[in-house]
Amino acid sequence: MKPCKATRPVDLAADVWKSKLWYPAEWLAGFFNLVVKEKKVPECWRQSTTIPIWKKKGSPADCSNYRPIRLLSHSMKIFERILDRRIREIVKLSDN
Repeated sequence: MKPCKATRPVDLAADVWKSKLWYPAEWLAGFFNLVVKEKKVPECWRQSTTIPIWKKKGSPADCSNYRPIRLLSHSMKIFERILDRRIREIVKLSDN
């Protein structure tokens, strides 16, 4: 997560998650364990906001000159990275 990036209204900015003044690891571990135990993700993790970004080439009036970006929950991104790392420790991924 890059600092100074946009976030959704229901989430904390990446700068807060990385702050040296706050240690969210214990809280996040409890929250993530609850997500796994309940087998249910928060509703806000299922939502995203898509924003078109102009590629700075071609006419701004042409939709094909835009690329979409999605604003996602930072807590969801952290959860996905942890889950991905744990799965990769167990599963052998193919080189193809």
